[in-house]
Amino acid sequence: MSPPLGSERVLQLPSELKLVYRAEGAANLVYKIVVPECNGVDSRILGLPETEQEDSVETKQCSSKILASQMNEHKVDSFHGKLLRLRKDQTHTTAPLQALYDFRRYLAPLFRAEELIHPTAVQIDKALLLDLNTELRLLEQQNKRPIIRAGMYLRQESYGTIMDDLGHAPDNSSRIIIELKPKWLLQSPDAPRTARRCRTCALRAYRTAATTQSPEQRRISSFCPLYLISPNEARLSQALHRKFAEEHVSAQIQQHVVSYLANSSLLQRIRHLQATLYPVGVLNADPNNTDFLTVMTLRDCSLFLMVSADGVIGAKLGDLDMKSPARMKHWIATERQLIDGCWYDMSLSGTEHIPCALEGS
Repeated sequence: MSPPLGSERVLQLPSELKLVYRAEGAANLVYKIVVPECNGVDSRILGLPETEQEDSVETKQCSSKILASQMNEHKVDSFHGKLLRLRKDQTHTTAPLQALYDFRRYLAPLFRAEELIHPTAVQIDKALLLDLNTELRLLEQQNKRPIIRAGMYLRQESYGTIMDDLGHAPDNSSRIIIELKPKWLLQSPDAPRTARRCRTCALRAYRTAATTQSPEQRRISSFCPLYLISPNEARLSQALHRKFAEEHVSAQIQQHVVSYLANSSLLQRIRHLQATLYPVGVLNADPNNTDFLTVMTLRDCSLFLMVSADGVIGAKLGDLDMKSPARMKHWIATERQLIDGCWYDMSLSGTEHIPCALEGS
C-alpha cells in the first residue's frame, strides 16, 4: 500500500485538459498538459506529437463566461505550464504515491529545493489511461513511437504526478532546454583495476556491439559522463560536441553550457554522493538498503539546463524516482557481463567509438 500524503490535497485531473505526448523512458510516459481555450468539444489530444496538436481537434467558438466558470470549478490554473507523468506497467516501477514519498524522504533532502523538479500527486480517471494506451498503439502503427519502447503501456491505476514544464518560462521569455544524463560520475567499485573504460562507456561499447540499432534507438549517452566534472572547458566542449550537434545547439549557447558545467557545484555534489553514500559495488550490495537504492537513482537521474536567450543558465534535477530492489538481478547481470566480457578493457570495441576519459589514464 502506498504511504499516505497526510493533509496534502490531491488534485483531480480535469477531463477538459489536452494531453500531448512529449516523451517516454523505460518506466514512465510524459505528456504536456494544455489548458483548452474554449468549451464545447472533447479537447483531449491523446498521444499525438506536439507538432500535430493544432490540427487534431476541431476548434469552436464558446462563451468566455462559461470557460471562466469551468476553469474556476476545476482549478485549471493549477495545470498551466505542467507536465503529466504516468507509470508504465512494468514489474520494476514504483507506485506514484510511494515514489513521491521516497523522493521527499530520501532524495529531496540531499539538494537545495531550487535544484530539483518537484512532483505533485494527481488523481486520474482510469478511462483516460485506456484511451492513452489505445493512442500509444496508434503511434506505434504510425512509427511515431521509439521502437525500443513499443509494446509497453500504461498501468491501470488511480494516480500520476504532475511537474513543471521547464520549457514554459513564467514570463513567457524564450529559452531552450538541454537534458544531460550524468550517469555514473565515477568508476564502478566492481570494475577491474586495469579498466580503461568507465562504467557508462563500457556499457555503451557492449550495447553497440550487441545491436544494429542507432544510438537514438538505444537511448544511450553520446559522451563520457566523466568529462562532465572536468574543469577543462576544451575537453568538455570536445566531449559534448556530438550531443550539441544532435540537438542543433548554437555555438554561442554551447559556450554558455560548457562554462556552466565546468563550474557546476551540482554535478560535483552528485559525484560526491555517488562515492560516499554507499561505496560498495553492485555485486556485493544489499538491494534493500536505502542508501544503495539512492545511489542507483542518482546514477540514472537527469540534469535539465534551462538556457535563456542571453545565456543565463538555470539547472534542475529530475527523474529521481527511487529505484526498486526488483532491479537487482538486472544490475548484477549487467555488471557481470561487463566484467566477464572484458568491456571495461579497451581490447573490445563496439561499432562506434566515443572517447572515454579513462583511455589516457
